[in-house]
Amino acid sequence: MISNTATRQLQVFINAENIGLLRENNGLWQFEYAQRWLQQSQAFTLAPYLPLQAEPRQITATRLGRDLV
Repeated sequence: MISNTATRQLQVFINAENIGLLRENNGLWQFEYAQRWLQQSQAFTLAPYLPLQAEPRQITATRLGRDLV
């Protein structure tokens, strides 16, 4: 039996560098930067609403869909 609470996730890379993890759980999306990325002096944000921070940032599905188009 497949659980309805299954988590979907996507590792985010730029070139070969792991930038973070985009994850969905029960319809809620969040993005979390990789610690290694945050520690780099040349680190930059992926979007204005995803500031460089260690804590996961919740993203609305509307905003996520608009940026993926």
